[in-house]
Amino acid sequence: MNQNVKPTTAAVIILAALLFISLIFWARQESLRVGGPDQMQVDPEGNVYIHISDTLYKLSPSLEFIDKYQLAELGIYDLVGDFSFFANGDMLVRLGNFEPGILESIVRYLRIADTQPPATNRDNEGLYRCNLILKQCSPFGSTRVDFDSAFHLSIDTTSDTVYLSDTGRHKLRKYDAGGNELATSHNGYKFPNQNMLYNGLLLVVDTNHHAIQLADTSTENYGKILDTHSILDASLKNDIWPYSLARVGNRWWVNNMGNNMSHGTVAIYNEAWKFVKTIELPENADPIDFAVLHNKVLITDLDNLRIYQVDYNGQLLSAPLPAEIPAKLAQIKQERLYYENMSNGTTLLFVVFLLGGFIVAIRQARNQTDPADKDTVESLHININDPQIKWIKPNKEKMRLLKFAMAIPLLPVLIIPFLMANSDKDISFTPLAPLALLALLLPIMLTKLFSLRIGTLGELLIIKKSDKEYAAAKSENIFYSDTHILIGKVYIPFNRQQLFFETEQVIKEIMPLLRDANYVKPGQMMNMILKRQKPVNIVAIFFLAIIVLLLIFGSA
Repeated sequence: MNQNVKPTTAAVIILAALLFISLIFWARQESLRVGGPDQMQVDPEGNVYIHISDTLYKLSPSLEFIDKYQLAELGIYDLVGDFSFFANGDMLVRLGNFEPGILESIVRYLRIADTQPPATNRDNEGLYRCNLILKQCSPFGSTRVDFDSAFHLSIDTTSDTVYLSDTGRHKLRKYDAGGNELATSHNGYKFPNQNMLYNGLLLVVDTNHHAIQLADTSTENYGKILDTHSILDASLKNDIWPYSLARVGNRWWVNNMGNNMSHGTVAIYNEAWKFVKTIELPENADPIDFAVLHNKVLITDLDNLRIYQVDYNGQLLSAPLPAEIPAKLAQIKQERLYYENMSNGTTLLFVVFLLGGFIVAIRQARNQTDPADKDTVESLHININDPQIKWIKPNKEKMRLLKFAMAIPLLPVLIIPFLMANSDKDISFTPLAPLALLALLLPIMLTKLFSLRIGTLGELLIIKKSDKEYAAAKSENIFYSDTHILIGKVYIPFNRQQLFFETEQVIKEIMPLLRDANYVKPGQMMNMILKRQKPVNIVAIFFLAIIVLLLIFGSA
């Protein structure tokens, strides 16, 4: 009986699996795109602008609601990087979508960056100067550069000079009011984030150097580091990746993020940059940015969809925000919950789908007629160490190729940390977890594969998985397919390409014994193998597959 899977059935299973996986990843991406409160800026008149998902809210210095702007009406569909304000109230911001391809995402993940931002000739893409009231935007500069990755801005409103931290390219850039690049810093920075002007110097949050750099603002020596202040302190533990800073009274506040560049700690330093204390925010807070007002500080919490009000001593205040803000945050929470439930529900259904398919396959295998029934066909007992056994030599060349092929999953685990060197702690290594798991399993898998043996003893064919797992039989009790040889309860991989054994010896010694053996089709052979699996092995294989899938989906 041919037990091969029908093409139609296989196609349906594959399409269903692809549908599940696509839906899971789509829901995850949509949940991330919903966004939350992150970047804030104060304009020259003291008004506060808070970016929340697809909307920019304008509040007065006393936090009264003034207006809100739908960013899509300006051509802003994904707020990549920062925004800031010129002296006349115009906003500098990046317009356009942000939809990196798979290759570009990998490049970004590896922290590989071009030395220059890409040029763009497309309308409504790149840095633009926008009048929010008129909802009109014009390109910033004639060179039409497009900062399509993280960047931060500060503008000197006395001259409208723009200072830009080009984070992924490890550079600082200086532009005049017309968008002409005046200067670019050289070496010295590692993922510079927020910057601000203070006492004629440019303070730069140098994330991967765990420091605040004081840089020269002059065009001739732009970006030259004049002084360095470390933010490290034992009380910060792993929250050592500074992202944003603020001058609050006579102290410095720094948002030091955790290892995933999230869920960090707001630390306070004195005038001389000596650590003073941390601000007690709610558990699992995810602070992003500061907005300093005349008597309080706003802190955005991206993950928990909150905006904290804190006094200059770092104490949380209970004052309400304008009703429009809580309403928007509640809407976003519902949207996130919808996509998260869709992702989690689909993942659960996928696991149930796999479990159901696995159970059906096992039951079908055990219910099929087995020509090599273990109760009637047994292997002969022999001395496995008998020197008269002719063992087939392993195919060393193909074994080397096999080792290389099986080592491929290890390469990202080994290479990515090396490439990122000093920056490995500022990102999540969760996406590498399945590969790391494979790295632990590979030695076991290789040991089992390389212990496989096949040989002859007179008219007997002998297959060996280990010293305790071997079988010997004559042709009438041997079953083979294009993929395996089975004797009794023992089976080994075996195909016409002879991946494991020397081809000439196989042809000369093994094939004559298989000439009168029982050939079965690959599908039936798989059923016979499944029928001989111990329940503990079946459970272990299934749960290992589920764990790997959950790790993959959990890191998406």
